[in-house]
Amino acid sequence: MNYVVDTGIQFDIGKLLADYDKVREFFGTKQFPPQINIRRRGNDPQYLDGMLDFAGSLYRDGKMRARENEWDTYIGMFNDTYTETMCKEIEAFARYTFDGKVGRIRYMTMAPKSVLTYHWDPDDIIRLHIPLITNDNCFFINNEVISRMDAVGHMYTFNSTVKHTAVNASRESRTHLVASVYNAN
Repeated sequence: MNYVVDTGIQFDIGKLLADYDKVREFFGTKQFPPQINIRRRGNDPQYLDGMLDFAGSLYRDGKMRARENEWDTYIGMFNDTYTETMCKEIEAFARYTFDGKVGRIRYMTMAPKSVLTYHWDPDDIIRLHIPLITNDNCFFINNEVISRMDAVGHMYTFNSTVKHTAVNASRESRTHLVASVYNAN
């Protein structure tokens, strides 16, 4: 089974990295968080306009605290950027391909020599990944099958409803832009 599929859609990696660099400059190098939202939860006045999303924000004690559909408002610093344009293309792709809607959209950075816990996501969630910074030593394991997303700027579908993890077995950080599609058929 193919848990990771290249959609054939490619975005301008130079423009994406330029937008990402602006976000990195905003946070500085010493306090750069592992997840940064591009959309925030409605009227939620979270720290830094909802931009930060640390592990555990969705789940507490194994129960979901928030739903994907709550991330529905673009954060101001992304207005009129290539990232916003690309996200709108992702939304159209999700509607057309999966009859779904996009919830969270975020930059996800994995530190060197790190791995996520084995987990699975709700049944109606599909993840769309766009690798920005990656290498051959970054990969996913879905049901004990190893998959890679090694074409930067390409959009991949990722089946996150099965047991999976992400691994960065390199000496460099790995960054993807990740969109969550919910109510997908």
